[in-house]
Amino acid sequence: MKKYLWVAGIALVALIACKPAPEKKAENQLIQGVVTVAPALAKKITPENTVYIIAKPEMGPPLAVKKMTNVAFPLDFALTDADSMMPGMKWDGTVKIVARIDKDGAANPLSAGDLWGEVLNNKSQAEKVAIVIDKEFTK
Repeated sequence: MKKYLWVAGIALVALIACKPAPEKKAENQLIQGVVTVAPALAKKITPENTVYIIAKPEMGPPLAVKKMTNVAFPLDFALTDADSMMPGMKWDGTVKIVARIDKDGAANPLSAGDLWGEVLNNKSQAEKVAIVIDKEFTK
């Protein structure tokens, strides 16, 4: 009897050892693109600045936000489900994609010295968006 239990135990260990690792769920890429900076504003950027990529519907809260630091331009980006404010929410219609260089690093509204650019995108129009940071907030 002990012999059979021992064989069954070895078989169970072998079965567990051969079991493939669970598949990692791929992140659904919502939108991708590249951010560049207008030459007139390039000298105002420092490596300490925080960059936000924000996807917003025409009305309502942001759909997705990505925060990055220590970036170089041109900057390739991808917003995925991991950046979504409400995972699983469908992106329908036109979405505004904003690239913002924030001087104080806070996600609050624009403050003096913040730089930004935006583009409207209908996902059926293009797979990759191009955003030029060409505006500076002054107040």
